[in-house]
Amino acid sequence: MSRPAIYRIRVHGRIDPAWSDVLQGMTMTVIHVPEQPTVTELCGRLPDQAALMGVLQHLYNCLIPVISVACMSVDPYPGVAGASSISQRSLPGTDET
Repeated sequence: MSRPAIYRIRVHGRIDPAWSDVLQGMTMTVIHVPEQPTVTELCGRLPDQAALMGVLQHLYNCLIPVISVACMSVDPYPGVAGASSISQRSLPGTDET
């Protein structure tokens, strides 16, 4: 996909927020559930799948296990002024909206 999209990546463990620049400016949220492993959720808009692969490659190189990757929405008209509404899409086989 060569269009901008919003992605959510979940990884095991805690990632230092200072890594945000290296991870294409994605926001990080640490999720704590009692008696469950710590998970960090990365969310953000990436310009294309090459940028997504860059983020995933960095996580892989740092030996950070990826739990899931989801495309939350795609910008149908990248670069068009006033086309800021992004359609919501779910991955096949998920219950997310």
